[in-house]
Amino acid sequence: MEYYKEKYLKYKKKYLGLQQKGGNKKCYVYSCRDIKFCNVLLPRLYSLTDNAEQIYTPTLNIIFTEFTGDKDTQITKENAIYMFNLMLNDLENLIHRMDILPKDKQQIIEESKYIFEQTITDSKIPINLTFNSIYNYFTRAEQNSSYGTFFNIKYASNEIELLQHLQSGSANPNSNNIWYTELSNILNYFTQLYNTEIYSDPLLIYNKGWLLGNLNENTLRFGYEFQNEDDLYYLLINEQQLEPYCEIVSKIPIPHGFFKTIRVDNKLCPNCSI
Repeated sequence: MEYYKEKYLKYKKKYLGLQQKGGNKKCYVYSCRDIKFCNVLLPRLYSLTDNAEQIYTPTLNIIFTEFTGDKDTQITKENAIYMFNLMLNDLENLIHRMDILPKDKQQIIEESKYIFEQTITDSKIPINLTFNSIYNYFTRAEQNSSYGTFFNIKYASNEIELLQHLQSGSANPNSNNIWYTELSNILNYFTQLYNTEIYSDPLLIYNKGWLLGNLNENTLRFGYEFQNEDDLYYLLINEQQLEPYCEIVSKIPIPHGFFKTIRVDNKLCPNCSI
């Protein structure tokens, strides 16, 4: 784990130094959620087709059968947690398709349970607790999508400038709640995780392009193989070099306390609601 620690500390130091050289602009990340569905900052668990009858796992069949009747009826928080836990423990979900250590998968599951329970009991976060809202959210990842929370990137001088950008055309037409934070907050969180050896595999990635969290030869993995680390630092600090839909993808759930939210309506951003 010393390798991970050294890389993260090196990244943090160099990133902060480049940020100072690059002027006053900060790098923000944000992700959108449709308020009609389950407004949680957690990765989706299944990649299904648009035809809900076409693909089921045995676990999803159990869930669908148990919750008969009006699927748009509000369910209790206990039932919501029960549904979510069944999905988390399904060996056919996207978590179990990841090529990572079993202990990391189990840690992701435990952390997801905690975050879900914390989110749906937080009175400040609007949650639509119906069967359909929860089921459709967690079973509607895009085809070929990997497990992860997907973030868009935006440079801004301050939070006010960022919010002006988000309200002037950067939200999905079907999404009206945006979770956002400074990239440095995410990096500090991952630094802490690796310093305490909670995770072993590299679980935060940068893709130059919108690849739905999948890896290719250009994927840059924080705290692991920095073969293109100079290019990475340059991309993160030079706004002109950012691809239109480059992505930061967290392969683990991040507590919602790291983020702020803003409500937006009828805007356009093709990929930020995944």
